[in-house]
Amino acid sequence: MSRARTRTTLAAAAAALTCTAGVFAATAADAAGTATGPSIVPPPGAPTAYGYTALIRHGSSAGDGTGRLVLRAPDGRSSSIGAVPDWARVEDVSTNARTVVTADDHQGSTLLSLTVWDTESRKPTRLDVADGMQSRLVKGGIVVSRFGKPAQLYSRSGTLLRTYSGTTGWRLSASADGTRIMQDDSAGRIIVRDAVTGAILRTVPVPTGMAGCQPSYHFDSSSFTMDCYKRVDVAPQTVSAYRTGYTAAVATTRLMSFDGGSNVRKVDGGMLIFDKGAESPCREPYVLDIAGVGLPLKFGDYSWATAGAYGRVVDLGSFSGCGDVTGALVRRDIASGAETRIAGRGTAIGGFVTSAKTVDGT
Repeated sequence: MSRARTRTTLAAAAAALTCTAGVFAATAADAAGTATGPSIVPPPGAPTAYGYTALIRHGSSAGDGTGRLVLRAPDGRSSSIGAVPDWARVEDVSTNARTVVTADDHQGSTLLSLTVWDTESRKPTRLDVADGMQSRLVKGGIVVSRFGKPAQLYSRSGTLLRTYSGTTGWRLSASADGTRIMQDDSAGRIIVRDAVTGAILRTVPVPTGMAGCQPSYHFDSSSFTMDCYKRVDVAPQTVSAYRTGYTAAVATTRLMSFDGGSNVRKVDGGMLIFDKGAESPCREPYVLDIAGVGLPLKFGDYSWATAGAYGRVVDLGSFSGCGDVTGALVRRDIASGAETRIAGRGTAIGGFVTSAKTVDGT
């Protein structure tokens, strides 16, 4: 592998869709917030901050030297957290929205620069990791995978706490409660570890007929998803999404009957949000409805990418680097199709969004 980071209708499903009232409601009022102001983070000890979004906002376009990290609440209020480099991305957001990690790859350098933001005080903590690849917030701090080297656990103040045993792949995922991390190994299996101690909790075998897998997202309290491929030298559409357990008590099952789906998230009504196109540079967000039919969320527009999905809605950003990128962030009700622009031009936040991640349990 190179060192470079390669980085029917829905109305039929609506009748069967269940939802908690008030969660992620896509309304016109949702866009009517303040662009700056006092801290909007939930208080310490508050429940999961579903619907909070961390985003990188530029004035006009990526690379214009005006990048800022912004935190947005579900009711439309927003808070400017601090300046970020031109090509920074939102790497992770804590489930209480009180910590955000932004990352800068330095345009192909072997150094990964992370900034851990306290969204209440707006204080940044810089963490540079040689050969760093991906990072995830966990219960004990922040885990960073490294190219060709074991992953490491750091405190949120940047102190190295642990180097995990063994060398595993750079693909990294974590459970929503921050207690477990998942990485692929050289045999294409998924290694599940205790995030704090580093102890291996499970080694997930490669499903029959597949050549290997990579970890994807937390699915529920007992399981996560992984993207498995048939061969490494064939087209991306041979990738298939699977669900498996953090322990062997939950069997490995395929999530869809067709190839080409990856990065699966679960939403209400038995539906799944996923990317069609797998490792293609132009992924397209789709929803798998209750009849098992995969439908595009933005109807063939490859410029959109999923920032988060929970309840009955999905946040989609036009910042994927493909198609007619507009720098917009929209919130779409997957049953009704109602859509509200929540960041970018024409909103209270304004500007041009280049990266975003919504707290959604994954």
